[in-house]
Amino acid sequence: DGPARADAPIAACTAGYLDSVIEQIEALSAPCEPCTHLLSHQDSLYAVAERYQVDWVTVWSLNSGLVHPDKGTQPGLSIFYAHPFLLREGETAAIVLARFGIADEQGQRLNPGKVLNNMAAGDILCVAPVWRAVVDRMGEPLCNLEFAKLSEEDDEGR
Repeated sequence: DGPARADAPIAACTAGYLDSVIEQIEALSAPCEPCTHLLSHQDSLYAVAERYQVDWVTVWSLNSGLVHPDKGTQPGLSIFYAHPFLLREGETAAIVLARFGIADEQGQRLNPGKVLNNMAAGDILCVAPVWRAVVDRMGEPLCNLEFAKLSEEDDEGR
């Protein structure tokens, strides 16, 4: 498996701004999961989604314990803002981000503190798919844009 990467523990997690320095130190010293955000008193699902530039429905759907998007967020609660993706041999962050329709700038926002070009097999990459741009392993679009366009036209005609 090799040595642990120096940036793994802190870079894998993001903490919200807590009210006191003591709470913040305790929160950061606790183990955390990749692609999670530690809620502060000011955070909501909408604020977390905005911070990482993902839609709030993605944040809500990743956190099954939250039964309502406007309720249930509490300071100190750790929530997912993106999917953890384990890089395999031959995969790079750039290849995976492109597959999920994620631009470079957005990829960096989803992976704070990480140097995306230095990621290797065994590293966790945080991804929040841009569904209209996602492609499968063969490079084919996952969403049929023609169908989506026809559906939009039907909605406009009603």
